Amino acid sequence: MGLTVKEYPSKSNPGKKYSIIKAADETYYCDCWTWKKNKSCNHLKDFLFTDKVQMVQAALKGEPNDKIDDIINQFFPKFPK
Repeated sequence: MGLTVKEYPSKSNPGKKYSIIKAADETYYCDCWTWKKNKSCNHLKDFLFTDKVQMVQAALKGEPNDKIDDIINQFFPKFPK
């Protein structure tokens, strides 16, 4: 298993929560049934988008962040010469 980094309440099951988990290999996954079926879900999309926005905001404030180059490269990929 990994480290739970965020929880989302279920919309259809009051009291149930779904977790975003960071695995040892630095990847994220969700424990909801949609992610298990499709390897994608709204919980994970929301988490990853929020995470990237926070990193960009940190960059704009001049705070050091090792992942900023990765974010920039996702939007502006390096082209082969």
